[in-house]
Amino acid sequence: MIEFSGTTPIAAVDYVFKVMFATYGAGWSRSIGDAPIADVKTVWGQVLADYVPNSETADPEATRRPVIWALNNLPEFVPNARQFKALLRSAPSKPAPQLPAPTVNPEIAARVLDGLRANPKRGYDHKGWAHRILDRKKAGDKVSPTVVAMANRALGVEA
Repeated sequence: MIEFSGTTPIAAVDYVFKVMFATYGAGWSRSIGDAPIADVKTVWGQVLADYVPNSETADPEATRRPVIWALNNLPEFVPNARQFKALLRSAPSKPAPQLPAPTVNPEIAARVLDGLRANPKRGYDHKGWAHRILDRKKAGDKVSPTVVAMANRALGVEA
């Protein structure tokens, strides 16, 4: 697990660069190429700026969490600043706290279950739609032959 406690964008960039070099080695160096390192770090600092806690940050750990997640889930290829930003945005959020499960009163539960056992739903016609279609046809309504065939098939009637 990677630890990250950057408190400024500069410290964050330095830390991310250290992890990237340790992970990708010469591939990381080639990805920077001949670009002036100050310019490269400026771009990366802009990418990481929203993920570095400041004096107004209510939850510093939540602010840093995407950086930690991204560094623990680096792709096989060396990401550029834009790709790393996409990786930061894809970090899962911290699960919201959940309310405790409600307690069940056993007496009430027993009464409800007894009531359900005493009055089961009987006589529900799951193919009532098919009967209604055929009744409409018998009454002289225009019904598509395809719909009639489906209703007959559902009822097991040979047409």
